[in-house]
Amino acid sequence: MSLPKNDRDMAGAAEEAGADAIKIHINVEHRASGTYFGPFCEEKNAIKSIVDTVKIPAGIVPGAGKVATKDEMMELSDMGIDFFDTYIENIPAFMLELPKKMARMYAPSYNFDLKLIPYLKNWGADILEASVMAPENYGRELRLSDLLLYQWICENSKIPVVIPTQLAIKPEEIKYLKHAGVKCIMIGAVVTGKEAKTIYDSVKKFREAIDNL
Repeated sequence: MSLPKNDRDMAGAAEEAGADAIKIHINVEHRASGTYFGPFCEEKNAIKSIVDTVKIPAGIVPGAGKVATKDEMMELSDMGIDFFDTYIENIPAFMLELPKKMARMYAPSYNFDLKLIPYLKNWGADILEASVMAPENYGRELRLSDLLLYQWICENSKIPVVIPTQLAIKPEEIKYLKHAGVKCIMIGAVVTGKEAKTIYDSVKKFREAIDNL
């Protein structure tokens, strides 16, 4: 579950409904959800509150364009952040040297050369987030053309692939993602809304759909 706000209640709702992990953000104006996340100094207390509250893994998007500094990333690791996830184009070289205890999720964007995907494992990637939908497609329905693209990415990646809900994917469509080779779905505001109750309800529906595959 990718939180639309760094909020302890939202994180708790996602965990209670069955999320396996949560993702929080700093330095991001998130196009898919229409939300804003401030710099580390603004979000620090909220992040600490979330990490101290939930028992499931918590990851961080360190920024888009502007990203967290090395000192900030080390502090996030010390706070208990389990992984980081950001667009490949925004990853500074120093992040390649962060402690291995902080797992790495690398995200090719819609304009990234997908032919380079097989090389990500060589640069420490543990997971690939296929955040490959163009902005004008955010929120539309899932189509066969999307599934073919996801399948191509899964077959050419040497690491597990996560699909974020840039599209309005429905719980009953999880079976199609599985057929394409997708290992995980990361749901966010496009399908969950921006309130703790709607997050709980949505996560629960996706949890049930996954468990019933």
